[in-house]
Amino acid sequence: KKELKRGEMIRLQLLEAEELEQNKIPQSEYLQKLRSQIIHHHLILNQRTTAVQLLLQNSLQLLRTPQYFEHSFSGNPAYEGALKACLVSASLNEFSFQSTISDVAQTLMNQKYVNEGTHLLLII
Repeated sequence: KKELKRGEMIRLQLLEAEELEQNKIPQSEYLQKLRSQIIHHHLILNQRTTAVQLLLQNSLQLLRTPQYFEHSFSGNPAYEGALKACLVSASLNEFSFQSTISDVAQTLMNQKYVNEGTHLLLII
């Protein structure tokens, strides 16, 4: 019950933070931390499909933002989240895995990271 209440509190905080974000306030570390906690709770509760959707939603949005490619992929939260979505989707089923890999690879290639996207496609 405590985990459920804590999860509800985190969801409310996330909604509040997303409302701030919609008002053109830049994404903060606080918002990233909340999203991470929500994804973690979904994984603990074995809600992997929801976790993959949240990981992809957040990561692909960030991957489309040029500022996330100013540094290497190592330690890049957008890239790490996308790879985590690929890993979790592999535990669901083959179609989910292939679809997730394709989405991430296409986004990478659209951002002119053709080698990285191609490497992912070679997995499937």
